[in-house]
Amino acid sequence: MRTKQRILQISKTRLLTFGLAIFFNILLAGSVCGTFAWYTYATRTGFEKQYHGTTVGDMGTLQGGLVSDVELPDFLDYDLAEDKTTLEEENKIIYWCKEKIEARTINYVIGNNGSSTTKVDPVTTGSNDIVSPDDFHLFKNPSFLSDYSLDDQSYAKTSSYVYIPFVFRYEDPDSIGTYTPNKPIYFTSCDIEMSENSYGREMYKAGRLYVSNRTTGYIINPTATSNGFDKVGGILDLNGDGFYDYDDDMKEHIYGQSISSRYLDDPTPIDGTIPEEERTSFVANHKQGVYALDEETYESEIVSYENMDSFMNKSKSVTVTDENYHNLGILDFYIYIEGWDLHVINQNAGAGFNMDIKFEVNV
Repeated sequence: MRTKQRILQISKTRLLTFGLAIFFNILLAGSVCGTFAWYTYATRTGFEKQYHGTTVGDMGTLQGGLVSDVELPDFLDYDLAEDKTTLEEENKIIYWCKEKIEARTINYVIGNNGSSTTKVDPVTTGSNDIVSPDDFHLFKNPSFLSDYSLDDQSYAKTSSYVYIPFVFRYEDPDSIGTYTPNKPIYFTSCDIEMSENSYGREMYKAGRLYVSNRTTGYIINPTATSNGFDKVGGILDLNGDGFYDYDDDMKEHIYGQSISSRYLDDPTPIDGTIPEEERTSFVANHKQGVYALDEETYESEIVSYENMDSFMNKSKSVTVTDENYHNLGILDFYIYIEGWDLHVINQNAGAGFNMDIKFEVNV
């Protein structure tokens, strides 16, 4: 059952295209594990059983599949066709989707490959210079006075986000079984709806996509009306005491990545007075006797994102069928919650949204 209230709808081009419309019905809803604790916010996501799932539109000659590292013995129960030969040299199997892709089908494939299906944790990409299409990683949360590092010691668990390894191929309409190289694949729609129990809360605005053909990748904020960025550094209240965290040297602790920072010359003379109902992990009080960050001069690193406009109008393709790779188009598709987004707060606990996406090719 899907809500009728629409948060964002991106119109879907129908003329002169064959489309693969994948309606994932991703439900993101949250619960809080700690008071005002950024990154202890646990978010439920994915292809919930009560959502009857995925409707695939007229596929035409565009075909979509999911890559698996493991053999899935029950694939026939999920309307999948098993292809063990195309990626045999990589020890991978493609499960091609048939007439319908239901929610449980996506769950079945990616869940058996270690991806989250029903629960994600806020993570971060790090700054722009960390994001790499051929070696993309998400980083786990910091904890109180303990930051994440920008190396493999701090990679987020695969169960903390949704990862869908798509492949596409375009069948020549005049030659059945022949697949066309150099065919651009477009990501033309990301339709987001608020879940039924989430009115008035905006957790959906923290949702991000990363789509990559391993040569070019894009971070997309599907609810944004323009391109933008998130700051990926700053002071936080991670222990929930109402004050920005500070170190033993009585200086406020700076998490994440910074370009420049300095502290005020004198310690804070009195405790701040921001009331509890206004505080979050991002908004807290300065503690008496602690040297506060000079927020007027502080500059954090950023990570940029794009909105859907350039994808919807097909000025950018997200992958292309590669004649040197079995005429397949690779698309690594990540769905995650950006922990540095200011909407990842207690007030949005329990909020959720549904996400439908669509791919197309030009005829």
